[in-house]
Order: sequence, then C-alpha cells, then structure tokens
Amino acid sequence: MSAEKAAKPQTGAKLLPCPRCKNEVEDLLKIDVGMKLAIEQSGHKDEFKAQVCPKCYTDLSNMISQGARLRANKTKETYNRKVLWKNRVGFLKQARNLMSVRAYPEAAVLYEKYIKSVAVGFEKKPTEISPEIFKDPRHRKELSVLTYVFWDLYKIYDTDPKYAQKLNFAAEKLKAFASSGSQQEDIARKLENFDKFAQNRAVFKDLSKTLNASVVRCFIATAAFSSRTAPEVITLCAFRDQILKASLFGRFFIMSYYKISPPIARYLDNQPFLKKIARSILRKTALRLKEIFNLKDTPEF
Repeated sequence: MSAEKAAKPQTGAKLLPCPRCKNEVEDLLKIDVGMKLAIEQSGHKDEFKAQVCPKCYTDLSNMISQGARLRANKTKETYNRKVLWKNRVGFLKQARNLMSVRAYPEAAVLYEKYIKSVAVGFEKKPTEISPEIFKDPRHRKELSVLTYVFWDLYKIYDTDPKYAQKLNFAAEKLKAFASSGSQQEDIARKLENFDKFAQNRAVFKDLSKTLNASVVRCFIATAAFSSRTAPEVITLCAFRDQILKASLFGRFFIMSYYKISPPIARYLDNQPFLKKIARSILRKTALRLKEIFNLKDTPEF
C-alpha cells in the first residue's frame, strides 16, 4: 500500500506528536483509504489514525498482514470443519461394513474418525463430546448413533489390554450416552449377552452396574419395538412394577422372565417378521392390561 508523507517540517521546525504512540517525530505518514479499510477488516478499528509516525506505520502494516493470515486460517478451519461434518456419514457406513466382516481394528479407526468429525462440527475435542451438546431435536439422532458407536468401540477395545485407556474412554462415554437416550435398555441387554466374552471384567462390571441401576427391564418388548420408551413398553413395565411386584408369584414370574427373555430378545433382533408379530401381540396385551388394572402411564423405577 502507498504511503504519502505529510508536509515535512523545515529544519528547526517543531517536532510532531504521533497520534497513535504519542512520540514526537519529524515526519508523519498519512494512512490511505486502502490501508484504513484493511485495518478495520482486521478487527483493529480503534487503531486507525489519519497520520502516524514511521514506526507506527510499520506496526500497522504488520498488523494487517497478521490479520489477513488469521482470517485465512479461520476460513480454512471453517471449511475443514464443514468437510469433516459432511464426511462423518461415510466414516460411519465404512466402519459398520468393516464390523460386519469382523475387521475390527480397521472399523475402530473409522469410528474414531466419525467421533472426531462430530466433535469438530460442534467445535469440541473428541474427549469433550457429551450428550448435552445434542439437546437440539435436530441432533437427537446423532446421540443415538453415538451410543452404538461407543458400544462397538467398547467391544473392540476390550479384545486387547493395549487398548486399556481407550476402553475406559469408550465405557465412560457409553454410560453417559446410553443413560441420556432411549438405548439404555438395549445396551443393558447387549451387555448381559456380552458377559461371557468380556475380557476386562472390572470395566465390564462397572459398566453393567451403572446401566442396570435404573434400566426398565422389559427385554422382549424392547426388542420388538426397538425402544424402551415405546408406549407399549412403558405400559408393560408399569404392569410389572404396579401389579406383579406386589405378589410372591409375580416376583417369581419377573425373576424367571429376566432369565429366559434375553436370548428370545436377541433372536427377535434378527427376525423382522417375528418382531412384527410380537409387536401386534404385545400392543393388544398392553392395551388390555392398562384397561383392566388402570395402570399409570409412567412405570415406577
């Protein structure tokens, strides 16, 4: 940018104070229109003076260059963030495909990329990701997806002691995400099925204890409706809590049900046609039970 010198004082003339730094100098340099705009765009509007000393002029020039670099970096970061957010779906699909062929280490890498993409999208670090940032209804689906991503990562990391740190990370995140969504019942059921395969027993027991503390245990109904918050599931759990638990026979029935239902629920997970039939039967049963026993809408946890 050009710099026009102000009228140079004659020899012996009075020194001029710089409006910016207040130092007295012989010459002041005029800030042209282009430089003025650059200063304002760099976020240093208060720094603008019509004329400044040579030193301040150099400082302002450097400031403009630095501001331009910062803007360029910010633009680049924004672009990269958008690209990562867009690519997260691809990472997720690839990871699931690898899980289906038991390429677990490769799947873990892509799951980690997916988590990083989500975290960057919310301007967070992967370790800072939490259910609280998904409060917006538009992001609730992402919360559900992340729950199962952490479940898969937990199983992968449990296979080798060298993944101990990552295993703890996945387990802690799984606790938080499963408890905050509608997947707690399903994850608790999966954990029971995973019992005989778990390598790190301490982490497994802690995870199971946390997720089973307040879970609504209605395995078959949850598997049929793919949600523990389905109205029919809530009604059946209310029948358990308000009617069955009140009698010795009812409590015996509940205990027996908890033993035999997990494998049935697991079988239903892989039989879409049978799930449809089960939903129809359970829907009619729940409606009838609610009418007969005047059940409350919310089960007692």
